[in-house]
Amino acid sequence: MVPKESLLPDDWHRRGEADLDAAEILLENEGDTQVAAALVQQGVEKHLKGWLLARGWRLARTHDLPKLLDDAVEGEPALEAFYGLCEGLTAFYFLERYPFIADPPGADVVRKALADAREFVDELMARPPP
Repeated sequence: MVPKESLLPDDWHRRGEADLDAAEILLENEGDTQVAAALVQQGVEKHLKGWLLARGWRLARTHDLPKLLDDAVEGEPALEAFYGLCEGLTAFYFLERYPFIADPPGADVVRKALADAREFVDELMARPPP
């Protein structure tokens, strides 16, 4: 029997934080930047889904961060400032899934994305559910 996906926001936040931490460890140890970039994307995706679930959102199977951010912006217009980050992180996802369409991002690019991702997550977590 296949377990159902969790609808508990804290489960999603814990997994999202684990992904961001794993990306940081890879970068600190000069690991694979393409994998680190995908982990940053996954971490933000999970945090964003957890944040949305806490507000009654119906879980959707998508990796399109701008689409998820559209749903978040409906209730928190200030989050619109993070569209550029979400677009860039979604590109990381596609680079991981289709690794030969472009060169992997450099470590400095992924470090910057990770720092921006943590800023975004901090902003999300500073906005408790109604």
